[in-house]
Amino acid sequence: MKEIVIVTFWDERDLFNLQARTIEKFIEPCIIHIIVNETQPQEFIDYTKDSIKTLQKKHTVHIHKKLEILPNNISDFWRLDQGPGWHTQQMLKLLAPTKGDYISLDGKDLFIKPTTFKELGKRSFKNFVQGQIRDQSEELSYDIGEFYREMIFKCKHKGYTQTVDTDFLRENITPVYMYKDVQTKILQDFTKEEIVNWFTETKIPLEYMLHDYYVQLLNLPMRPVYDVSFMNNIWNIDQFVSEWNLLKIDPKCKLVKIHRRVFNEPKYRKKVLAWFEKNIF
Repeated sequence: MKEIVIVTFWDERDLFNLQARTIEKFIEPCIIHIIVNETQPQEFIDYTKDSIKTLQKKHTVHIHKKLEILPNNISDFWRLDQGPGWHTQQMLKLLAPTKGDYISLDGKDLFIKPTTFKELGKRSFKNFVQGQIRDQSEELSYDIGEFYREMIFKCKHKGYTQTVDTDFLRENITPVYMYKDVQTKILQDFTKEEIVNWFTETKIPLEYMLHDYYVQLLNLPMRPVYDVSFMNNIWNIDQFVSEWNLLKIDPKCKLVKIHRRVFNEPKYRKKVLAWFEKNIF
């Protein structure tokens, strides 16, 4: 059965409630893994219990706590609880406890039309290794080339000498098709502790680059590219105000990404919810 992984946390609780309704309406029956990126996740689970029940009408739902997935001695890695949430989020996406291949989603991913797993399994097309990128939500810059060079160095020490095509290393945008064989191989090559240290030290949220690097090392099929109109993105309030008009969504668009810093502002949340009630539900 097809599987979806959603990594979410307390600040996305209301966004998750909306996301759950869109998944229930537009996604075919599947297994949904909800990973709560909180040390004490029960408050999130209690708050969203009605949405989880809604998903269970159509889907098989598994709820996971981050401490069940990350190393048992996670308390030793103090940076995970003191740094940005994506330190753990990226590792949870990479190490999700699924049975097989899966689609990785963010908590901000909202569906507005029926969407198939074939469409979700496509990928963005961008050479992500050259230069720097800017994280629009955290307002930070990342040296992608530095992460790539370190990845090559670490993998050479594991015996890999193949070259890869950097055009097939994706940017850090969901949805992403994740191969279970890749996860298995990464965990054969690196301990969870090594992964934690690596990702927290580099401070670069590029779990998908590591995944796609291994896809090529293992000669797995590269996913086709999705249409440029597949999704719309709203990362900040200025963008919502100046660029976003929910009534003018591209007719090909099936997925809307709305960052929590927009959705958690009451007046913008009200506009988003009103549009979804009128046009989607």
